[in-house]
Amino acid sequence: CNTRFVADALAKFLKIHAREVSFAGQKDKHAVTEQWLCARVPGKEMPDLSAFQLEGCQVLEYARHKRKLRLGALKGNAFTLVLREVSNRDDVEQRLNDICVKGVPNYFGAQRFGIGGSNLQGAQRWAQTNTPVRDRNKRSFWLSAARSALFNQIVAERLKKADVNQVVDGDALQLAGRGSWFVATTEELAELQRRVNDKELMITAALPGSGEWGTQREALAFEQAAVAAETELQALLVREKV
Repeated sequence: CNTRFVADALAKFLKIHAREVSFAGQKDKHAVTEQWLCARVPGKEMPDLSAFQLEGCQVLEYARHKRKLRLGALKGNAFTLVLREVSNRDDVEQRLNDICVKGVPNYFGAQRFGIGGSNLQGAQRWAQTNTPVRDRNKRSFWLSAARSALFNQIVAERLKKADVNQVVDGDALQLAGRGSWFVATTEELAELQRRVNDKELMITAALPGSGEWGTQREALAFEQAAVAAETELQALLVREKV
C-alpha cells in the first residue's frame, strides 16, 4: 500500500469523493509506517472504521476532529532503519560516526521521482510542451518532483565545496529542531559558524518556485547558478505558482 492507494480506498468505503480524504504527506510503501488520514463527512454519523478492510493496511485509531488535515502539516518524522547483510561492518561503523559528527545532506530520495524517474520525466514533458495536466495527482507528483530535483541539484553543488558546512553571506540558517530560520549576514559569520559547528544551526538549501528562495546575496547567487540550466522546470514552477 501507499498513501494515495489507501486514501482512495477509504474514500470508496465512506462513499465520498477522493478529494475529501486528505493527509499531511506521502509514506514510503516499502516500509512499515503509520499516519493519519482525514476524511470530510459532514452531517454524517461517525462511521465504523473497524469495518474498513484493505490488504496491507490496518486502522489503529480514529476520532472526530474540527479541522482538516492539510498537506505539509507535519511536526516531524521518526525513522528506524534496519541494515541487513552488511559486508564490511568496520566501514559502516566509520560512516555512521562521520554522520554523527558532520551530519548528512538531506536529499530527496528516488521515491520522490517515481518508478524509473517517471514523475520527473512527466514534469519535464509538461514544462517543454505546456500541455495542461488534468489529473490532480499527476500534477501534484510532477510539480513536487520538479522542485525536489532542483533542490537536490543545489545540494549537490554545495557538496562540491571544500567545506560544505562553511557559512556564507546570505545563507538561510535554520534553528536545530525547529522551523524558525533567518538569513546570515557578513558581520555575524564567525558567531554563526560557531553555532553551526555546535549543531545549534543548520545550513539549508532553497526549494525554487514562484516565491522567495529564502537565501540572499552570495548564497542566493550560488543557488541560482547551480540550477541556471534548468530554465524550463523553473518556469513551470513559477507558472503553476508553486
